[in-house]
Amino acid sequence: MDQRSFSKYSTQRWQMDGIKFEKMHGLGNDFVIIDARHQDYPSMETIQAMANRHWGIGFDQLVVLHGGVPVHMDIYNADGSRAGACGNVTRCVARLLDEEGMPMPCTIRTTAGDLLVGKVAVGYEVDMGAPLRSPPTIPFTGSMHGDEAIIPGDNDLRPTLHAQLVNMGNPHAVLFGDDELLEKAAIWGPSLSTYEEFPEGVNAGFVSVKSSDHIRLRVHERGAGVTQSCGSGACAAVVAAVDSGRMLAGPIKVDTDGGRLVITYSGGQGHVLMAGPAAPVFGGVWHDR
Repeated sequence: MDQRSFSKYSTQRWQMDGIKFEKMHGLGNDFVIIDARHQDYPSMETIQAMANRHWGIGFDQLVVLHGGVPVHMDIYNADGSRAGACGNVTRCVARLLDEEGMPMPCTIRTTAGDLLVGKVAVGYEVDMGAPLRSPPTIPFTGSMHGDEAIIPGDNDLRPTLHAQLVNMGNPHAVLFGDDELLEKAAIWGPSLSTYEEFPEGVNAGFVSVKSSDHIRLRVHERGAGVTQSCGSGACAAVVAAVDSGRMLAGPIKVDTDGGRLVITYSGGQGHVLMAGPAAPVFGGVWHDR
């Protein structure tokens, strides 16, 4: 096939029906977004093929939009499992809806509930709702000591850990320590997120409190591993810090590997607001092979 014929073939293939997608990120937490309001809902085989960072597109989560008003948002992890909510991708979806002309603020519906999102100076702000703190809402079936879950040591994988439990649409186990703890996210995270007393798995947050209004956070997300940023994890970390008396209520800066989020929480298990940027990466058309 000569170059002219190859170019013609490539153009024709690009114009064939495929799955249109947008890739976006919220502080490096990256997503593929498929709008199934205007095309077919992708199969699980397609989602898992897209997830591969070498032979696919690669993502921390994939989102499928469907329904009418409010828009429904289904979230899939890179391993194909489902996630209930994600603050970072909610901001990305809000930007897409904003740019297509949907009035702001708007409501986005997830399996974990409705999320209200609006435009602010730093990007978009999501009302993540009120945290759930009881063990059955995680769920966690192990032992508790006061308000902390006891996670027994696992041979050489990790020591016994004490974690604050917070459900922000996704379940989180939040650990507090110094900067050395942050490096444990990739080491302890895999076994903690799959610990048997978390029957649905858990996101493991590793937190270092830097000042009265500033924390550093790393999160090992179930089904995805350590990500550049985790919006619901940032909310869970702030809720755990305020409720346990480690920090005062109010706007708190949360620095992740990918950048900064601002989380506003007044305590008393009231609503949690998360503000931060949302950025496009590229768009394209996926063709199953």
